[in-house]
Amino acid sequence: MINSSTVTEFFLLGFSMPQWLQTLLSGFYILLYCFMICGNIMIIIVVRNEPKLHLPMYFFIANFSFLEVWYTTTIVPRMIRDLIMKDKSIGFGSCIIQFYFSMVCGGNEHCLLAVLAYDRFIAICHPLYYNLIMKPKYCVLLILGAWLISFLAPASTAVSLYKMKYCGVNIAHFFCDIAPILQLTCTGENKTRSVFYMLAAIIVLTCFFMICMSYTFIVFTVIHIKSNEGRRNAFSTCASHLTVVAIFYSSCIFMYVRPRSHSNFYADKFVSLGNTFIAPVLNPMIYTFRNKAMKVPSTSSQLCLCKKINLYRNEITKMTSYSHY
Repeated sequence: MINSSTVTEFFLLGFSMPQWLQTLLSGFYILLYCFMICGNIMIIIVVRNEPKLHLPMYFFIANFSFLEVWYTTTIVPRMIRDLIMKDKSIGFGSCIIQFYFSMVCGGNEHCLLAVLAYDRFIAICHPLYYNLIMKPKYCVLLILGAWLISFLAPASTAVSLYKMKYCGVNIAHFFCDIAPILQLTCTGENKTRSVFYMLAAIIVLTCFFMICMSYTFIVFTVIHIKSNEGRRNAFSTCASHLTVVAIFYSSCIFMYVRPRSHSNFYADKFVSLGNTFIAPVLNPMIYTFRNKAMKVPSTSSQLCLCKKINLYRNEITKMTSYSHY
């Protein structure tokens, strides 16, 4: 039996492949990582410097881009380093810290996606009260609440992992995730496992339920808009968010909410790669290519946004029978 106090490092096994292929993939991942960093930072800069984008939706998108940079940086540089070098060791404390911050970023991403859905719900279902409800102070409180929840949720699990006794040091993953770490414990620590997956299920399913409820009301409202242009404009403001939700939740539900019978670590690795790397790379393209206000000149974007807001107001005010939404 190896006491956790004597364990000074773990070894990240990563993907089993020839060294030449790992070196080739590392170059490809470096390019994708640089593209992800530049794309998300560009979104933050554009939203910050363009006065016409100082709206709650773009404030949340900028925060989401900042989160994606942090989330990917927590995992990907280490993964690239392990592809290049033969030494796969990672310090015991560093492994626990990587686990904690990866869970913080993952939980925060769920909360921010729910906040973005709520923003779209208010904008489409209550357009006349949008500026009154989504005040700057309220938007900041929503962001702070998301960060607070994400920092507190995995804290107890990280402390428990630090105090555990381990009978192995080889982590069958490319980063320090909960399942492969618990495989190395001497006792299995079912209590820690149960607490973590219960908290993960609460956060994931609660945020997913909020997103589903928001879009249920949105769809119910939009189908009563008489003009085709009004319906297209309404759905166009939600298309980017729905695309990101579909990519992110499909992998997270598979990883952390599925029934735990026999874990397939190979499948988990590829799903985690899509969740922690591929999705953040695609998000800048999704939000720019599918969002007219992010890619057209500033004057045109303001006209486009004003046109959409006025159209929503005109259409919704006609629907007096649905004013109780």
